[in-house]
Amino acid sequence: MKFNSLLWSKPPVVLQYGLAVMSVAVALMILLLMDETQQASAHLLFFICAVLFSSLVWGVGPGLVAIALSVLAIDYYFLPSGLAQDPKSGGIYRLLIFSLASIFAVVVCAVRNRSAQSLRRTPHEQEENFRAFVENAADQIIRYDREYRRTYVNPAVAKAYGVPRESFIGTVVGSAAKKIGIESFETKIETVRQHIRSVFDTGQPVEFEIAWPLPNESRIFSSHMFPEFDEKGGVKNVLGIARDITESKRAHEALRQSEADLAEAQRIAQIGSWSFDIAKNETRWSNELFRIFDVERTSAPVTYEMFVSMVHPEDRDRLRQVNADSKKTGEPFEVEYRIIMRNGMQKVIREIGYATKNDSGIVSRLFGTAQDITERKRDAEALSTSNQRFRALVENTSDGIELLDAAGKILYATPSTVRMLGYTLKEYIGKNVFDLFHDDDRSRMMDKLTDLLQSPRKSTMAETRIQHKNGHWLWVEGVGTNLLDDPSVNAIVVNYRDITERKRAEETIRNHSVRLQVLADISQTLSHRLLGAQENERRMIARELHDEIGQILTAIKIDLQVIGQRDLPEDLQTRIEDNIATLDRCLHQVRNLSLDLRPSVLDDLGLVAALHWQLHRQSERAGFKVHFVHDDLPGRLHTDLETTCFRIVQETLTNISRHAAARNVEVTLRVAGGDIQMSIRDDGKGFDVDAAMSEAAHGTTVGILSMRERVNLAGGTFEITSKEGEGTVVLVRFPLRLPEIIEQSNQKVS
Repeated sequence: MKFNSLLWSKPPVVLQYGLAVMSVAVALMILLLMDETQQASAHLLFFICAVLFSSLVWGVGPGLVAIALSVLAIDYYFLPSGLAQDPKSGGIYRLLIFSLASIFAVVVCAVRNRSAQSLRRTPHEQEENFRAFVENAADQIIRYDREYRRTYVNPAVAKAYGVPRESFIGTVVGSAAKKIGIESFETKIETVRQHIRSVFDTGQPVEFEIAWPLPNESRIFSSHMFPEFDEKGGVKNVLGIARDITESKRAHEALRQSEADLAEAQRIAQIGSWSFDIAKNETRWSNELFRIFDVERTSAPVTYEMFVSMVHPEDRDRLRQVNADSKKTGEPFEVEYRIIMRNGMQKVIREIGYATKNDSGIVSRLFGTAQDITERKRDAEALSTSNQRFRALVENTSDGIELLDAAGKILYATPSTVRMLGYTLKEYIGKNVFDLFHDDDRSRMMDKLTDLLQSPRKSTMAETRIQHKNGHWLWVEGVGTNLLDDPSVNAIVVNYRDITERKRAEETIRNHSVRLQVLADISQTLSHRLLGAQENERRMIARELHDEIGQILTAIKIDLQVIGQRDLPEDLQTRIEDNIATLDRCLHQVRNLSLDLRPSVLDDLGLVAALHWQLHRQSERAGFKVHFVHDDLPGRLHTDLETTCFRIVQETLTNISRHAAARNVEVTLRVAGGDIQMSIRDDGKGFDVDAAMSEAAHGTTVGILSMRERVNLAGGTFEITSKEGEGTVVLVRFPLRLPEIIEQSNQKVS
């Protein structure tokens, strides 16, 4: 401490030099008091100590004075006379060595003194220097104690928050932001506290980045936490320095995004960039170029020879020549060449290059872009092939293709026009297409064109007559498409074909259709008449059976009964009784025949009563249960319609009793939506409808076909569905037209 005190409070200059003289004098006196044997080995050491003391304590000037006095003293007192000038004695060498060593000591002491002077400041001076630095710093500087309280903040902190910095002193981390309304960042506060705690615990500085909320926006800071030590080496405070790197981050992010966008743009466009340093023979490639050339990116630079080795052998000389010309002239160049990939496949590259020159006007660098145009080349070749095929198709098609302007002028026509209309292309092109149309069709075709012009890309179809060169008329069918807005076409495209023969065939078919319709109408009329005749015949035969034959048989039975009442022999009586029984059976058969042919209940009481009677009668014969559900009809139906419905039920029940082995039958008669709907459903064994219809078509069975024909003649629809093991449903519908209803009350049958 005393030595340092001397350093911190220097005496006047005269005293400094005087003390230097005194130190040499003290060394000389000590040496003179010593034995001569001891003086020979110690005099240099004592004088060096005097020089070191003068230099170290007082500086360079006093040290040099001490050196000069020491040399004089050594030469005068300790070297024999004349020996200093005699090289053989060694005295001159000792003086020289002493002088050099002393000068070195003076320099070392001067450096040491200067370093000490830089450190010779009071704590007050250090604090002032610190404040001068931090008060004007753009970075935010905060000192924290162990309770995370701020003991100092510089003006940059107050400026960032827009509040006086006195409001920060004594507050903990995050309190200032909360005071001005910034909330919900507890995680960030805890992060800062953890770093402060780490510096207090370890005594090591920490560095981190954090996004911290400020009044206007959140900013990104690069923060450093440094320990401040006390006299015992313990951490007494933590000094935090936060530098706002938001703009730097944004610029870096913008640069990174720009680079990413460029890389993505190159990837999408399949364009890579390159530069070639001619002097270094070094090539730089973008990532996309490495991908295009299928080369792995390594730390080794890509050389021009490496690049040329990937080029197809047939293209190398041409590429070298293009590069050489650009190196020589400095002119831009464009070249296409092939490269061979590692897997043996080829790519086509389109390269555009530029040259830059140095200050001497010599080309020093080439740079440019390389694009993979393999697919484009293939597409171009495919398009060329497609165009050739399209031209061949157009030139040889039998249909006509024309291009018209908006007024109908013919701009182009395929050679098929010559074959179809007899004109040469020279005669045909330039005509107005409307001049060729039939007078009866011209106005309609003009309207078609006007409508077509209203909408780009619209298409319309038309049939018209057009005149052949020889004067006869052809029917043509065409499709026109408005492509006037397409720069590559700029016309109305018309595709047409000769349909004259088709028109003639259609006319022939139309005539045949008329004849067939007449025949069908006649056939239907005949079928109606035939069914009517059949029903009339059935009615007449039923009446004859009931009225004539039935009465005759009844009269015979009565006569036999009268005869049987007489007293006759037993054998004759037995024969009469047998004949009466036979007549009963015959009467029953005649009655059944009469009812099957035409039940009188259908004519007398109507459809519902007839169906009740028929279902009851058929169920007793076949042994199945019948359930009949019907709506009240709005009067009597037309006789033909009632007869058709009755016959359908009669025929269906007969088929069920013969083939279905059913236990239950349900018949419904509904009036719904202006139609009469009737269905017959059974729970029998079912059958294959398609197979049955096929057999009916070949004449094996006629029941289903006869029912369908009878329904069709009555203007109805017939449908039958069935599955083996799931029963059968017959469904018929008839339109209920009012003229077919007889105005009389419907007979209700329970």
